Amino acid sequence: MIDFDLEGSRVVLRAEERDATVLKSLVEQLTELLGSRRTEPTFGKAISADPALARLFPDPVAGDEFASADLRSLTESSLLNRKLESAHRLTASLEQSAPLDAEQELAWLRTLTDLRLVIATRLGILEDGDEGATSTEGERWMQAAYHWLGATQMRLIDVLDARDEETAMQATDLET
Repeated sequence: MIDFDLEGSRVVLRAEERDATVLKSLVEQLTELLGSRRTEPTFGKAISADPALARLFPDPVAGDEFASADLRSLTESSLLNRKLESAHRLTASLEQSAPLDAEQELAWLRTLTDLRLVIATRLGILEDGDEGATSTEGERWMQAAYHWLGATQMRLIDVLDARDEETAMQATDLET
């Protein structure tokens, strides 16, 4: 299990070794996929031919191929670097025993989102409520991973929301 708790105002990660290993493997696959974008001839120019990469790096200006290409040439490299950095921060946080810092919290949210987008694309999930493909063992495993990552992300969001509520209540108490 991967879980998050609050200790004071700090988010503490608790990860069982087995689950941490699975998550590290998924993140490694994500970083390989992201790295493959750099070698595509369309990098910085056009949307990727890989549907998962296209979902991670959609056209920045819907319906305008030329404006999208211009904006992509200016932003795609830094967006790719940020996604890779977030993935590395998540992996590094699994190996430490200290509470997460603000950058690690964001890295977890970003990377879990990216992982879920890739898996959803591979399964044919386009929106909430879609089941996606489930006919093979691999697809059923990906669907289980998709839901597990979603539950993990929701737990982190719940802990962050609880911290924000506590902080807001403390600020209100100070004002009165």
